[in-house]
Amino acid sequence: IMGEHHLYQKQLAYENSIRIPIFMRYPKLINAGTHINNQVAMNIDIAPTILDFAGIEDTFGMQGISLLKLYTGEETRTEMLYEFHHHHCVPDLRAVRSMNAKYIQYYCSDTTEEYFDLTSDMDEVTNQIFNSGYSDSVQVYRDKMSFWRNYYGDNTWDSLYTCNLYNIQQRSTLDSTSPFVLFNIFPNPSSEHFTLHFISSEASTSTIHIFNTLGILKYLEIISTNGKEITRGISTCQFPSGNYFAVVHHGENIFKKAFSIR
Repeated sequence: IMGEHHLYQKQLAYENSIRIPIFMRYPKLINAGTHINNQVAMNIDIAPTILDFAGIEDTFGMQGISLLKLYTGEETRTEMLYEFHHHHCVPDLRAVRSMNAKYIQYYCSDTTEEYFDLTSDMDEVTNQIFNSGYSDSVQVYRDKMSFWRNYYGDNTWDSLYTCNLYNIQQRSTLDSTSPFVLFNIFPNPSSEHFTLHFISSEASTSTIHIFNTLGILKYLEIISTNGKEITRGISTCQFPSGNYFAVVHHGENIFKKAFSIR
């Protein structure tokens, strides 16, 4: 990644950093010249792969899958979670990378996210996070982030950095008919309590709903201050472990965010 995005070192979640080719040679099982380019390999796959080639059953509870199974079609993976724990000036970050899009979340003092349409922008030049045309897709990837972190037991952030979105001027590209909204739940996943933080450019009465994945309402609160900002600390003792959706009805608009409780 030297020089790409005016950055360096393989730490960030950009394609130049996380795309690493993998080559395997084992004439007994792999035909020469075989090319697989529609699957995602991860570093957690290396150990299960070695066990599989050695004929040793994986009874160790490893999170990865054998790349031999990707080769034979027994398994498939078209999406991954990327994790980086802070180092020097780079904050904690997480990313979900699918075959056609990428969502990145940084643990910064400001709500700092990136969303790239890899179909039309493989070089990741344009962050679409504030483009209202991508709002539905962004929400889907926010939910994916919560569920993948819960799946891997990734429930810690190391430290909060004072940082914000570099191209913050893109906020001005929002559709003028839609309120500008920042919606965050911290920590996510949560274990003892979490804080729901909601900011809108429009003042309105708000209602907070929290549903489990079966759609059962677990929490309801009406905020009648007609304000633009909501901050609520909520104990997790009333929620069993699992995945949830926080839904804020703000005026005539509805906003949703997935989170997990462990």
